[in-house]
Amino acid sequence: MPHIPTARLAEFQQAFDQLGFSTDQCNPASSIVACRGLPGCGASFTATQIDATSIIQHLAKTTQLDRPINIHVSGCGKGCAQPYGSDIALMGTALGYDVYLRDGNAIFGRLLVAAIAPDQLLEVIVKVVLRYQRSREPDEAFSHFTQRYGIEQLQKNFRVGCGLALDEISNAGLHTGRQ
Repeated sequence: MPHIPTARLAEFQQAFDQLGFSTDQCNPASSIVACRGLPGCGASFTATQIDATSIIQHLAKTTQLDRPINIHVSGCGKGCAQPYGSDIALMGTALGYDVYLRDGNAIFGRLLVAAIAPDQLLEVIVKVVLRYQRSREPDEAFSHFTQRYGIEQLQKNFRVGCGLALDEISNAGLHTGRQ
């Protein structure tokens, strides 16, 4: 929390906690950003606020984060809620969500898997987080892990049962909303 004197930090943290806000940077609610999504935004393909809440609740139940992982839930390709890189970016499309991992170059990053239905999204995110926790180097940031481990290696975890491959989408002539 910026601009709070160190001597008063505990006092402010307690006040925020009493209001229901988390000051723990490893709390999933502290590191997820979602745009307005459906029904409030005409450009959105997905109900981002509902999906983000589900992600927060599911991560809190199924994982123990010891480092913050920034997740951006966008209902379309504009990336309005967070127009810079996030560790995991979810982009709403007509077919569900495309899941991207940070690579430092693009607004969304590198595509991990495409066209994931919202009800399958929780499983994908937990798999990514657990793979990071099990395979990272000590004190390795998520973005450094994905670059070192490699997107191709991570994609092997998502070959069966989740989403569509990009060539399947192209061959079917489907539009996913990617810019």
